[in-house]
Amino acid sequence: MLLDDISKHKGLNKDNYISFAKSLGLQSSGHKRDLETKIYKFLLATEVSKLLDLFSKEEKLALSDAAFNENPINVANFAIKYEVSFPDTCSGSLYRKGPRAFDIICYLYRDDEACLFAKDFINKIRPGLTRPPSFCGRFKDTISETIQIKSETRKLEFYSAEKTALAELLEILSLIEIKRIKLTPKKAHLSSSYVETVKSVLSQPDFNLKPNTDKGYWDKPGAVRPYAWINLVQQFGLAKDEASTLVLTQKGKKFLETGSLSVYKERINHYFISNDRDEFNRIDNIKGQKHKNRTTLTSVSFRKMGIISSMSKWETGWISFKDAFRAISFSGGSLPVCENLWSLYFSEPRYDSVAYGESGEGDVRKQFLRVFLMEYLATLGMIDIAYTFPHDLWPELSEFGPNSYNYCSIYDGLSYVRLNALGAFILNQSNEYQENVVAQKFIKVLANGNIITEDNICPVNRAFLSKFASKISDVVWNLDDKKMSDYIERGGRVENIRSFLEEKNKGEIPPMVLNKIKILNKKSLAVSKIEKSIIVTIENNELAELLSNDIHTKRYCHYIAPNKLVLSTGVLGDFYKAAKKLGYAVPHAIQKYDAR
Repeated sequence: MLLDDISKHKGLNKDNYISFAKSLGLQSSGHKRDLETKIYKFLLATEVSKLLDLFSKEEKLALSDAAFNENPINVANFAIKYEVSFPDTCSGSLYRKGPRAFDIICYLYRDDEACLFAKDFINKIRPGLTRPPSFCGRFKDTISETIQIKSETRKLEFYSAEKTALAELLEILSLIEIKRIKLTPKKAHLSSSYVETVKSVLSQPDFNLKPNTDKGYWDKPGAVRPYAWINLVQQFGLAKDEASTLVLTQKGKKFLETGSLSVYKERINHYFISNDRDEFNRIDNIKGQKHKNRTTLTSVSFRKMGIISSMSKWETGWISFKDAFRAISFSGGSLPVCENLWSLYFSEPRYDSVAYGESGEGDVRKQFLRVFLMEYLATLGMIDIAYTFPHDLWPELSEFGPNSYNYCSIYDGLSYVRLNALGAFILNQSNEYQENVVAQKFIKVLANGNIITEDNICPVNRAFLSKFASKISDVVWNLDDKKMSDYIERGGRVENIRSFLEEKNKGEIPPMVLNKIKILNKKSLAVSKIEKSIIVTIENNELAELLSNDIHTKRYCHYIAPNKLVLSTGVLGDFYKAAKKLGYAVPHAIQKYDAR
């Protein structure tokens, strides 16, 4: 018999059943329920070969998907995977194409998001169905350096951070260590006034998203990777917000000292399951992501893990963004971004909600994937990307914004991605990753304080070198007095600098450099102890001088100005007792006040 849900068709009335029963050559008398049962029994009794003739090509594809993949079918996923719309079914009291067998054996529910098929019917028809096509992506060893978009040929920009991402992270953490990064008060995002500060320590320039033509574009893409890193270090648990200033956690301090690749991998996997921030929020043009201080978006960790799970099966080579999205969708990795698509809009929720679009759900998922791949996985060095500037592309949601915006998001130009060796290691495709290998001794210290390095030094060594030396060129650094002082002020030791130079230097360190380090060490030890003190006001200057010179009281106080003595808080009691011996008892009320 029919499943209860399927027997409650929306919009199927008795006349519909009568019409369809006549088309099958059945008697058309009886109640609606009796007609439905009669039609369904007829379908179950019909030979599979004849039964298939009742369904269109798209309907057979839907039946195959339900028979071999999942039942119920997610309607949006179906359209994304197979690049065809889900077959029309009844809508209200009207049919788009008249009553059909497809309307009898399936039921759309959850606001037409899912379609449930009768299991016994699916079991009957399965032998006559062809397994639906799978799609794992089309991977290429090489791609063109240009891309054709409409009637325009654009140059592709290539970005790979496989060899530099870890070094960038260490540079960011070094910057945070000296508390030079401010955050916005509420959301703890990077303050716009500190974007250039973060940019200054990046190993590679930020993405080039500026148009190479002058067409009067009014939307200007902002920074990308500086914002990504500041979001990432917080989700990694390496830094946290304290009074709108980014400070290192204990994990961050430890990681800064070691720069361990295994810890880097572990922190990235921690980020994948984090729900602290939603990457979709980076698409400024799509509004409605929050309503009454509550997010309208789904769990971002589920979305990230769905994508990562699919990518872990990728081959090596370049894959177009379109194919990447299809491959992720086929493996079930593309998940809904928003709980209610009608809540997302561009300018006015009543007129340009993304739900009005023919492919609204799929397009929103693609936009999320663009952000995740381009801003985050590329920044982390897991994938290489090829992209162009986003203006006038509108690869998704094109029916809404071109008259108001130059692009849907600054990630619209993402064209190709490639999972690299580091990404394969992090996603457990491979158990080992070969980092840059350099000689144990890779620097040459000169008498003028210059340090000559080899071309490829590992990120940890580069990060430590930057703590006390200024970079002049790719292979030349110089011992910097201010940087060394800053390093000591933050808790570093002069001995660490000397040991590093001795261990990594080819030959002996010049005497002038050793002397410079010796003087620095002597100066760093000049202040050996700091104590809390208070200033005591004496009735007259003569008495102040007496107390500061008397054998009983002078050991506890120092004369600093007329009528003023300074005392360490730790000896207040002793000072009061010594003063009392001279006949100058300090009233209890003053002692109590001083103690506070």
